[in-house]
Amino acid sequence: MLGVANIYFGNLHRTAPDSYLKELGWARAMYDLALKADAGCAHAANGLGMVSRTVLHVHVYTCRGAQHT
Repeated sequence: MLGVANIYFGNLHRTAPDSYLKELGWARAMYDLALKADAGCAHAANGLGMVSRTVLHVHVYTCRGAQHT
């Protein structure tokens, strides 16, 4: 699960804009599964943190963009 999550997250820069959040969600789901399998997996916890931070950046960017149009 962790490897699949890393692949999704690591390839986001190649993702089409309309699929970006969907693939980010898949990465999050895989990190969640890895943490359920091993609650002490620091790599999965870190990956989940990176996904959360990325979602926050996307949200802030889209909100700011909407205000400036």
